[in-house]
Amino acid sequence: MKDKLKKHGKSTKYFLFRKILIISSIALLLSASIGIPVGIKIAQSYIHQRTN
Repeated sequence: MKDKLKKHGKSTKYFLFRKILIISSIALLLSASIGIPVGIKIAQSYIHQRTN
């Protein structure tokens, strides 16, 4: 870690923030890839029930 800091001239907070940002982005992508299709199926079934 110290080598990274010396090489890039960044603080430890920068690398911590970057790691948190990457992990949260991956979590958001996974939840969206699951949540959007499920939401579409629920909406379709709701519309189908209302029309019948």
